[in-house]
Amino acid sequence: MGVKAIRLFGSVARKEANSKSDIDFLVTFKDGMKTFDNYINLTFLLEDLFTAKVDLLTSDSISGSIKKSVEQESILIEV
Repeated sequence: MGVKAIRLFGSVARKEANSKSDIDFLVTFKDGMKTFDNYINLTFLLEDLFTAKVDLLTSDSISGSIKKSVEQESILIEV
């Protein structure tokens, strides 16, 4: 799917999640691999894997101040 890096952030990363929490991921795609199909397929794969709603953000879809906060609290997942 062309994933360069994926990070877990939000309530799950902070260990504050409850049964209604979604799982937040920040993904960076390899050059030329950021396509709608790859984005959707990755979202479905993660939702199937974790049997939970997934909120998938791309690194270029969030603004500077929010991006800095997300990157500071996030946990890098090896791919």
